[in-house]
Amino acid sequence: MAQMSSLLIRATQQRGENVQEQQALHSEAVTLHNSMAAEQSALKELENPERRAIVKCRDGLLKCFAKCVKHIKPNEHGTPPLSKEKAERIVRIFGETCYRFTQILQDSAPHLPEVACNVLKDLVLQQADLVRSAVLTGRASKLAKVVDDAEKMAQQTMKTLTSGYFAFTLDEQIEPVPGLTPTPGRGYERERLMICEFLANTSAMMREGVNAAINLARPNLSEEVAQETAESVEEQQQEVEASAEQAAAAETPGEELESEEELESEGLESEEELESEGLESEEELESEEAEIETDPEMPPLEGEEDLDLYTAEEAHATAAGPTEGAGQAEPTPSESPTPEDREVASMTSAAAQAGAQEEKKTASDLEETPESTKRKAAAKHAPPPEKKR
Repeated sequence: MAQMSSLLIRATQQRGENVQEQQALHSEAVTLHNSMAAEQSALKELENPERRAIVKCRDGLLKCFAKCVKHIKPNEHGTPPLSKEKAERIVRIFGETCYRFTQILQDSAPHLPEVACNVLKDLVLQQADLVRSAVLTGRASKLAKVVDDAEKMAQQTMKTLTSGYFAFTLDEQIEPVPGLTPTPGRGYERERLMICEFLANTSAMMREGVNAAINLARPNLSEEVAQETAESVEEQQQEVEASAEQAAAAETPGEELESEEELESEGLESEEELESEGLESEEELESEEAEIETDPEMPPLEGEEDLDLYTAEEAHATAAGPTEGAGQAEPTPSESPTPEDREVASMTSAAAQAGAQEEKKTASDLEETPESTKRKAAAKHAPPPEKKR
């Protein structure tokens, strides 16, 4: 499996059209295929029922490998790396075969402790995932991640093999295996070390198969990763600048339109306010005039000459009132006006004259009130000076 993984990765990730490199890769694949085919024939000749499932699983691997060898065979002009479509079919067969192997492993190796069997299953499935990722990607950064994942897989396997839980569980599961005898003072230490060595070597072979294949196919992988990172940063910077320019271009007309709409709305509001204030002032003036004209207690407004004549006649009549009353009273020749009578008459005449003047002033004020009210209202509701925009 590790050797097949290496050949699949190199066949898909190989760069250039160097015919010699392609011929060397094809020769290596043919040699490995022939070796696996010979082993498969030997297993079939044994006709061991316990090995039947393993033989069937190896048939799947051999079939997958045969397809790989066929598609990477060069011609006189040289062939490009294995196409993505063909590589995807091959790697799918490889993954299915690895999964089938994990399903039959416990039955095909009944004496292998369960804890060791689980570690081997994890290694096979992780290897299938690594090969799939390495075959189907063309980016240098993803290939570098596959290398890193392979290293982590090997480190995790060694951590598991050296843990106290694994050692204790392995001793418990080795003890009931028939045919094994514990070493005095050491128990099943020898068997435990053999199993741990087998699992560690398998993990190292799978890690090396992936890493070596990637390094052979892409010898300048670190430089490719650096170049790819720089291009990615540049693309992101260009996208940010383009999005910023688009946002600025989209915001500028909107701002101008909003400012124009604000100015127009402010102008309309000021005009409406002025019109409403003018209407209110006119309505107030009309209502005040109507109140003055319709007030029943307010005397009718007359001209200044008529008002003066009316006031003079009223004052004359008031002053003459006591004389007429005195003439109508019964004559008393023997009586003459006393100082008290003269003082009373003087006070009455002065009061009459003061009342006449007050009425004259009131009438004059009433006549001037509409004009002054109009002037004050007009001054109050005059439109403010127009703002400069």
